[in-house]
Amino acid sequence: MKILILTALFPPLGYSGHDARCRQVTYELARRGHRVQVLTSSHRVPAMGMPGESAIFRHLGLTSDNRSTQPPFNSILERERENAEILQQRIQRFSPDAIYIWNVSGLPNSLIFIAQDSGVPVIFDVHTPWLLPENFQKDPWLHWWTVRGDLFTKFKRLRLFLTGQAWSLKRKMPVETVDAIDLKRSFVCSQSLKDRVVSAGLKDFEQAEVMHPAINNKDIVHKTDYSHRQKFMWAGRLV
Repeated sequence: MKILILTALFPPLGYSGHDARCRQVTYELARRGHRVQVLTSSHRVPAMGMPGESAIFRHLGLTSDNRSTQPPFNSILERERENAEILQQRIQRFSPDAIYIWNVSGLPNSLIFIAQDSGVPVIFDVHTPWLLPENFQKDPWLHWWTVRGDLFTKFKRLRLFLTGQAWSLKRKMPVETVDAIDLKRSFVCSQSLKDRVVSAGLKDFEQAEVMHPAINNKDIVHKTDYSHRQKFMWAGRLV
């Protein structure tokens, strides 16, 4: 099976244990015979690139959810368009059988819906509270279309709607709320996080399977990482 993993950061340029876990899952899937590619951000990538990497594409640009800066529309649009084109090209070139969305912190929300609209089954590893509506709403593209209320933004939105450009832009870089995400192929790292998301209104997340994460420790060579083994097997029977 061909699997495209979409994540904001990938080691050695990650910053959490979940990024390390992503790499372990990636390598284990490849070891089991799957063709795996990783699409991630260019954050902190050296000018000469990362030596020795194969099938890891560090091309995406991270967004900022800093509402105090209120970035202009054109800068938001440029970043959205670049990221959308990068993901669409990777899907077209690789033709994956599944898209595995891992860490979306800093990635545009629109990438989730581009992945869904591709017709490829999408898997979610949910280990942070990004599904909570108040967090999802921080996305600069979604925030500009639905929240920002200054006079200039209202005028700009009206002009885009009147000229028909709004429809074209939102078709290419979808503007959707969190309840438009298809979560039927998702698992979550803890029951407490699952309860928080469900209580926030995402009732579809009730069917998400709880799989407690773990990281293989090379110093404990005799322990089996049962949690990850479940995930590999479960991912393999999605399509």
